[in-house]
Amino acid sequence: MKSCLILLFLATISFNSYSQETSCLEQFQAEPPALSNIERTLDSLRNVNECEALAPGDSRVADSTLNNLAQKYAITNHGNSQYEIAFNIDYAPLDGRSETAAKMYEHTRKCLHQVSQVATAPGGKKVKFTIYTPSEASEVNKYKRPPVQRIEVAGPNGRSRAGRYESNISCAVLIHELLHLTGLGDEYGETQYGMYRDRVTGQTIFDYNATAEHRNNPQRYEFKLHANHCRAISLDSSSIMAQGLEGFLNKYIAATKVCECQDNPATKETCLGILSLDEQARNQVAKISQPPLAAFPGYSAFCSEESLANSYKLIQTKDALLQIPYFSNFSKSETSLSFNRSVFIPAYQKPYLGTHLQKSVQCRCSTHDKNCLNLLEKITTVKNNEDLLPQNSCPFSMDATKTLYGDEVSSFRANSQTQLVLKSKPEPSKPLFRAAQFERILYPRCKTKAPKYIECGKYSMVNAFDSCPDRPAYCEDESQWLDTID
Repeated sequence: MKSCLILLFLATISFNSYSQETSCLEQFQAEPPALSNIERTLDSLRNVNECEALAPGDSRVADSTLNNLAQKYAITNHGNSQYEIAFNIDYAPLDGRSETAAKMYEHTRKCLHQVSQVATAPGGKKVKFTIYTPSEASEVNKYKRPPVQRIEVAGPNGRSRAGRYESNISCAVLIHELLHLTGLGDEYGETQYGMYRDRVTGQTIFDYNATAEHRNNPQRYEFKLHANHCRAISLDSSSIMAQGLEGFLNKYIAATKVCECQDNPATKETCLGILSLDEQARNQVAKISQPPLAAFPGYSAFCSEESLANSYKLIQTKDALLQIPYFSNFSKSETSLSFNRSVFIPAYQKPYLGTHLQKSVQCRCSTHDKNCLNLLEKITTVKNNEDLLPQNSCPFSMDATKTLYGDEVSSFRANSQTQLVLKSKPEPSKPLFRAAQFERILYPRCKTKAPKYIECGKYSMVNAFDSCPDRPAYCEDESQWLDTID
């Protein structure tokens, strides 16, 4: 009775009262337009509550969607600007082994522990990440309990995505995928996945869900690379949701990447040749093997490269190897850079160590593009001290077999006969989260928080075969949709 009276009171705000002889429920059934008005009123009231600041000691549990992404997490304000984001994950190994799930939980907890040591959000907020098993979550207060999310665990050779992780998923990719469960979308152009479209029915399906029928019958099924052509893009390595995840996370956490010889007879001799060098020469090979794309966020957006003719040179001695600079012929103006960068391709075949070639690089900015101008300063800083060059990529003939973070680094002892170690150089000068990202996590169901982020995110998963709808111009400027919450 009380709830009926409350609803009737709300109803009088937007339409005239009904006959007292009609029941509350009958009124709603009799007048659909009135019901619509009441629903909008209640929705508005709920939205006001969801937009209120999260008080110390309080939690929000999200079990909804944002721009077609499931939101399944809980966030708690522990006071003193400390927040906790919790997930309830049901790991489901495809091999059916409980040991695989146990290892995955252990790996996830280690990763989240390391990231929690340094994770921050704008305004000095500290962020801790927690993972529960479904059994553990059942013991948590229901008002703080994150909803369960099932995630398959596949073998080590594949690509992780939101609903399926590789068994050896890196910490950077793991954090990225878990944050999809908070409603944060990808901020990069897709270059690997494709889609099939049935030429008869028009139905589409991602290639990783496709069958042999889709792949082997081009007359019936048309294929197209799913480049997410309408997606709002952030600079490489500038966001945990962007491209270049390893480089991004390595800015925050001391990391050791272990490189070992590929399981490939064609490159085995080259790899063993690198490992036979002394430490100084090995470190030089690692440095001049680094691609700038992984070292400098935004490099691919603002810089172009061209191989220099007649720059190929065979390297025979250690002294010649040590004299190779990463940068040469460096020239800088307020809005541009030009330089040559070295590329070293190990090819150990006595008496040669490898091949050195050079590429001409041009980077140009507009006078008001802060991202581009910051890139020029970053490159200049590293040019003046090449020891600051981030090391994220193993040299040719070697693959990364593991990446260790934080506490794991100090206890690791490398085998110099079989392993080359790359060490990151953390520079946590900025928060792990961009302003709009954390705002959306704080207010999962509030429609007025970070509205530009919501609007730009609408276009992240447009069908590959559909035309791209018009989107606001600010979606082209990440400083507007990622760094503002208005």
